[in-house]
Amino acid sequence: MSQVRWTPVAASDLDDILFFIAFVAGNAETAERIYFEIRDRIARQISDALPGLHHPDAPDWLYLKYKRWLVFYTPAADGIEIMRVIDAVRDLPRRLKES
Repeated sequence: MSQVRWTPVAASDLDDILFFIAFVAGNAETAERIYFEIRDRIARQISDALPGLHHPDAPDWLYLKYKRWLVFYTPAADGIEIMRVIDAVRDLPRRLKES
């Protein structure tokens, strides 16, 4: 069975996104829904063996796009490792350098 491992920075990225949606924007239900949708999209990426996309600002990683978020990952023998989760409207090169 394929596994998904999250780096600490990727988990923190997702926490920050969900915190903003739930508490700053005041949409706790939306935050919960987005959490499950992102997790489901990642699981489908693995189970359907979908090809990842390449991004010029992160040449060593693949990514998938879900709504407005980019989920950067690296393939692993038993699944994938999530490296970052970044809102696509952010300054992507700067955010990727933070990893």
